[in-house]
Amino acid sequence: MLSFIKLFSIFFTPVLLFLSMKFIDIGFFYIIIFSSIIFTISSFKRKRNLITFIIFFIYWLLTLVWILNLNVDLTNLQKILLFFGWILLSGLCSLLYSLPFFIFSIENFEIYFIPFFYMVIEILMTSTRDLSFIWIPPSVSLIKYPLFIQTADIGGSYLLSFFVIFFSILIFKFLKVRETRKINFLIFLILFIFIFYYGIFSLKRDFESANTKKIKVVLIQPNLEGYMKESYDEFIDYRINMIKSLLEASSNLDADILIFPETSSPVYLSGGNLFRKYLIEFASKNKKFILIGGLRYDRNNDYNSIFLFKPDLSVEYYDKIRLVPFVEHLPYDNRYSFIKKIDYGQGVYTPGENYKVFSSGNLKFSGYICFESIFPSLISKFVKNGASFLVNVSEDIWFIKGDGLKQHFYSGVLRSVETRRYLVRVSNPGISAVIDWYGNILYTTQKGKQQISYQNVKTNDRLTFFVSSDNILGKIFIYIFVVLVFIKFSWRYDGSKG
Repeated sequence: MLSFIKLFSIFFTPVLLFLSMKFIDIGFFYIIIFSSIIFTISSFKRKRNLITFIIFFIYWLLTLVWILNLNVDLTNLQKILLFFGWILLSGLCSLLYSLPFFIFSIENFEIYFIPFFYMVIEILMTSTRDLSFIWIPPSVSLIKYPLFIQTADIGGSYLLSFFVIFFSILIFKFLKVRETRKINFLIFLILFIFIFYYGIFSLKRDFESANTKKIKVVLIQPNLEGYMKESYDEFIDYRINMIKSLLEASSNLDADILIFPETSSPVYLSGGNLFRKYLIEFASKNKKFILIGGLRYDRNNDYNSIFLFKPDLSVEYYDKIRLVPFVEHLPYDNRYSFIKKIDYGQGVYTPGENYKVFSSGNLKFSGYICFESIFPSLISKFVKNGASFLVNVSEDIWFIKGDGLKQHFYSGVLRSVETRRYLVRVSNPGISAVIDWYGNILYTTQKGKQQISYQNVKTNDRLTFFVSSDNILGKIFIYIFVVLVFIKFSWRYDGSKG
């Protein structure tokens, strides 16, 4: 029978881990709390795997509970599917977090293999188009501490997650095993000094160059209610008039580009309709670039896109590459025809193919859409193609009621440091923001308020090691991990044979 203390720790430690992420200003405690989770796991000899899964399952249920509070009218069937989706997604994330503890012993040196496993999981879970999902990884716990996230330009958020888990293990080993206390403290100290001084070095660096330009942007946050986007036909005129009034209010600002959120337009922007004609004429007349989210239709395919209307009367677009699984499309529906017959009210969009860089005059940037912000390697491809700053447009009205909105926002800080690019984020109904290449949040809007914000961003044409090497460090870590697994199972085999 479990003692009260053990039972309490099973439920209490994942709650604390969740709270460290919920109140991100104390995110650094994630490292300490994760080490306490390892302590809890180590106190069980029997049913350790089950206890490990339960701990992480509780954590993920709390982290993803916002899924149940979507700001949208649902049918009874959709509510049931959403509930089971929350359970299954929490279970999947729990399994991924538990796997390293299933495979490697925490009683001996194998525990040092676990950070490699976490990094590999994170890389693999962002590498496929259909089932990619790596929500709020350990690296997010550091976003409020710019000094400690600068190494992201070497190995991305993957490397930061490695450090977070590795520090947790070092703390556990230091407190648990007296014989190795000195060596664990020395490793901790060396690693901390490296991260600390690399952070100081990076924060003192000036990423401006002879090609650096200052771009004036306007963040337009419409604060459009969710029911207006659901009731598509009823609010077409209202939404078009809102966009027009916001454009007129922005027209006198000395700005290069006016930016609206994802799917702002209530009509397709790929056809010859009057609203598209209005945007083209407005851009030309006022000598402004307009970046706006809308749908695109081509050859029987719908795309979630962003459009750039340019003063020279031309229009460019980018089609969202990473669609939200089970929301914007069903995974592998392009390979298996029977999947296309499943319909529970989900979107049916086609993924884009081109890592678009919008280019005209002083403007040379890429825009990406909503969910895509959680993929480090995806964003790095835009930068490698020539983007000198980044724009993330998002529709966040659906999860304004819970933590999902904030969790979604956090990833932008890491993308800025990985690429050393200014990031302009424009969201309905917020959080819209400007983040610099050090990961400092320079400006944020209020959630749930219509705002027009005039801001400056800087361009950078130099590539970080993470971008230029295509995350070679992460690939090296994968090879190291494979070797470690081979060594572990070889020893296990030799031991059983002997």
